Amino acid sequence: MTETTAPEKIVANFMEPADMNRNYVHWRNFLRQWWVLGPFSFADRDYAIEDPARALDDHFVEDESQLIPREDEQIAACTWRRYSAVSVMNKWWELTPERVLLRHHHQLRLRSTDPQPQPPGGVHVTMDLFTVEDELMPCWGAPERGIPGEPHCPRCETHIPAKPDRCPQCGQRIGYYTSYSSWEFPRRAWDQPSFPFDHSVTYLAAQIQAQEAGDYMLRWSSTTPCRVWINGEEAARFDGPFSSCSANQNRKWDLFANPLRLQAGWNCVIAKTVLSTVADGEHFFCARLEKPDRSRFFVHSTRGEKVAPERRLRVSVSDPIYIGETEFTPSLMRCHEGTLLACEFLSRDQGETWEQAGPQHRGSLGIHATGLNFANGPDLLVGSIGEPAGKGLATAPAYRSADGWRTVEEIDLTFQLGPHVPSMGEDGIVRVNTLNHQAVMMPDGSAVGMCYGYCDHDVVHTDIRYKDWDKYPHAFKIFKYSSWCLSSEDGGKTWHYRGCVPPLPEMGDEGWAEPGLTLLPNGDLLTILRNGEGNAPLYLSRSSDGGRTWSDPVRSRLHGQYPGLLTMSNGFIVATYGRPDNRIAVCLDGFGEGWPYEITVSTAPGWQGVSAVEIGPDEILVVFEDQLWEPTRDDKQVCHHLVAHKVRLELLSAESAVS
Repeated sequence: MTETTAPEKIVANFMEPADMNRNYVHWRNFLRQWWVLGPFSFADRDYAIEDPARALDDHFVEDESQLIPREDEQIAACTWRRYSAVSVMNKWWELTPERVLLRHHHQLRLRSTDPQPQPPGGVHVTMDLFTVEDELMPCWGAPERGIPGEPHCPRCETHIPAKPDRCPQCGQRIGYYTSYSSWEFPRRAWDQPSFPFDHSVTYLAAQIQAQEAGDYMLRWSSTTPCRVWINGEEAARFDGPFSSCSANQNRKWDLFANPLRLQAGWNCVIAKTVLSTVADGEHFFCARLEKPDRSRFFVHSTRGEKVAPERRLRVSVSDPIYIGETEFTPSLMRCHEGTLLACEFLSRDQGETWEQAGPQHRGSLGIHATGLNFANGPDLLVGSIGEPAGKGLATAPAYRSADGWRTVEEIDLTFQLGPHVPSMGEDGIVRVNTLNHQAVMMPDGSAVGMCYGYCDHDVVHTDIRYKDWDKYPHAFKIFKYSSWCLSSEDGGKTWHYRGCVPPLPEMGDEGWAEPGLTLLPNGDLLTILRNGEGNAPLYLSRSSDGGRTWSDPVRSRLHGQYPGLLTMSNGFIVATYGRPDNRIAVCLDGFGEGWPYEITVSTAPGWQGVSAVEIGPDEILVVFEDQLWEPTRDDKQVCHHLVAHKVRLELLSAESAVS
C-alpha cells in the first residue's frame, strides 16, 4: 500500500474467495492493478545483443526488490505510472484486462522514428515493387499446384525446403517462414521497427491485500526474461527464451507455477521484465494466486467491492488434456457411437486418452474438412476442396465409417455447385469449394451443410486496408465472400445447392466467411459468420425452411474467427471461436438470440481453430491449438500442440444458486 493513501480509498488487489459457480480460470482471478516503472535502457551494455537476459542480474535502481510504487514519483529518470488497459485494447479491444503488454504500454509514449517501409509488411503486391534485398515471406506448395507443401522462393519459385535466409537461385532475401506470400503477389515480412525502449528493463509492482497469512501458489506468465519478488524475497524467475509465436497472439495464462508465502494484510509484488526488440515478439505478463489445494480467489480493485454471485449457470473447466503434436487445423468430430476424432488422433473414452487414428483421419482431407454423422451411422468426413467434374459439377474426397472409425472407406462425393464459381484464396491458389467444417442431419434424415467462397454475383473487392495500402490489389481478384447452404437426400453421396445467405457486400470488409451451422430445437437452422480481419464481430443468420432462404445477418456481441455452433441435448446453444484466445459463448434461450456467457477456455496461442462436441449430459469437449505448450523458440518452424478441456454447463436451480 502506498504510504500516502488511506486503505479505504486505495485501488489495489484485494483477494476474496472465488464464486464456486464460476469454476474456471477467469480474468477476475488475476492481479490487475499494476504500476509500471521504466524503461531503463541497457542498449549500451556489452550483453545487449547477444544475451539480453543478463539484464535480470544487472543493476538499474537501488534496492529493486524493495521498490514501493507511488504514482508520479520519479526514480532514476523514470516515473511510476499506473498500467492502463488502453495499451491492450488498442489492438484487441475486447480482451480481458489482466494482461500486461509492455510494448504496447511504452509505444504510446515512445514511438518508433523508423521510416515506414513501402509497401508495408503483410500486404500482397506485385513483385516489381520489391528488390532482392527486401525480406519477403515464402510461398508454399499445395496439391492444386502439383508441388510439395513446402516453402518456395516468391520471386523465382525455387523449392527451398531448408528455409534459407536467401534463395540460392536468385538471391532473394526470405524470412518469416511461419507465414506466407501469395503466388505472383508476394508480401514483405512483417515490419520490425526499432523503438527507444528496445533493450530495456521495466519494473512492475502490484499491491495485494490477503485476508490471512499462509502458503500460496503463484501462477504467472512472462514471454520475456523476468524475476519476481514478494515482500522483498525472490519468488520466481524465467531466464528465457523470448517466446515469440507466429499467431496473432502470444499471451498464455499460467505458463509457470511457484510456491510462496503471503503475510496477512498488505503484500508487494515486484516483477523485473526484460525487453529486447520487435523480433523477439510482444511482451506479456500476468499473475494470479491460488491456495495449494487449487482453490481460487477473486481479485477486487477496491476495498469492500462486491460482485453478485452467479445464479443461472454453473461453468466448470477441467485441467488441460494433451492430445498430441499436429500438423493440421484444430478440429473435432464425434462419431455416432461416441468415438472422437481430433486431427490425426482419436479417443474412445470421451477424450480422456488419445491415440493415432490411422492414415484416414480428420486432418488428412485438408483444412476445413466437414464431419457429419447420421443417427445410426455411417459417419462421413468430407473434404472441403473439390475437383471440377463438368459444368456446375465437382467431386470431393470423403471417408465413410460405420463402426466408429475402426474401418474406413474412401469414397468420392458429387456436388452440384449452383452459383458457386472457382474462388481465389489468399495464398494465390484458385479452388472449388464444397463444404466448410460443419454439417447437420435434419429430422427427415437429409443432411445440410454450409460452404463459402465466390458465387457468380461476387464482384466486390475486399475493403481491407493496412497502413494506407490495400491488402489485396484488384489484380489479385480477391472479392468479398458469400456463404451458402447445400443439402443431400441420399446419405451424403450427392449434394445440391440450396440457398445463399444475403450477400450484403456493403457490410464488413471480407463478406460472409467460415460459416458454422447448427440445428436449433425448434427446427430452424442457425449459421454464424465471420466478416473481417482477426477479431471482427461475428454475425448470425437463420433459416426456417431448411436452408433455402436466410435472414439478413445480425451482428452479435461475439468477436473472433473460424466460428462454430453446437446445440446441446439440454437445449443450450454453444458458439466456438478464436483469435484472440480460445473461447466459447453460451446461449440459454434455445434460439441463439442472446449470448450472456462468454468463457475463455484457454489463452493458448494458435492460429484460429476452436472446436467442440457434446460428450455427455451438460458436458462438452473443447479442442484448440497451443503453440506455447512447451515454451521453446524456433522462428522458422511452429510447433502445433493439440489440447482439450472438458467444460460442464449446468443450469442452476433456485435452491442451488442460493447455496
